[in-house]
Amino acid sequence: MKHIKNNIYNPYFLGVIYAIIALNVWYLSMVAVENQSIPQSYDYIIKVIIGVTSAFFGAYFALKLREYEEDKKEIRQRVNNLNKSLFTLYRQGNAVNCLNTEINKTVTQGSNHLYKPAIIHADYSSLTQNMNDLNFLIELGFSKFLMDLSIEQERFELMLYTIELRNKFYTEKVQPMINLPQTPETRIDPQIEVEALNSYEEMTKMVTDSFDSIKKTIDKLLELHRKTYPNDRPLDFRENRSINE
Repeated sequence: MKHIKNNIYNPYFLGVIYAIIALNVWYLSMVAVENQSIPQSYDYIIKVIIGVTSAFFGAYFALKLREYEEDKKEIRQRVNNLNKSLFTLYRQGNAVNCLNTEINKTVTQGSNHLYKPAIIHADYSSLTQNMNDLNFLIELGFSKFLMDLSIEQERFELMLYTIELRNKFYTEKVQPMINLPQTPETRIDPQIEVEALNSYEEMTKMVTDSFDSIKKTIDKLLELHRKTYPNDRPLDFRENRSINE
């Protein structure tokens, strides 16, 4: 499917042009016959030609008009799908920002990795990209971006999985130990301390990397949107006005 552009070659314009030409030919032929500039028989021939060509071009322009409307509808759907993808990225970015804020809350007791409680967060399982809706990007030559977007989605899911693993390790291994009176007999196993540190650092790294990567992916998708469909404004929350304005 070719891009539809706002130019003079759409079926509406061509249909009007043909109608004007046909009316002018018919009018000039009538004037020529009345002034006896051409034989009367030529008038019949011209009317037959106009009738035949009108039927042909009428059918042709009707077909082109239908194709034009179908293309516009498909482009509208594609633009909507791009905006849905952007909206999902914005929601993912907001989710990661909330998680990062929760992780960076001040801990007043002991080392960060031991006394940082399990991260409580909303259910983000619905924040997924519908890659099938974006398959048209392959046709437009943006297959690499589609792959990058797929990797971004997997990174987001892996980040959530890492948080859940750390939460499970904390509630099952760390929390029971730190709740006990700290005596030589109940001292936290050094191996658990090492694993607690590693799981905490891995979680924070995944959250930070995901946040930075999502911002870059949003910028790339906005650029792709503007380049591919310049007549349609992309969903950009940075340009949106406040509801109180």
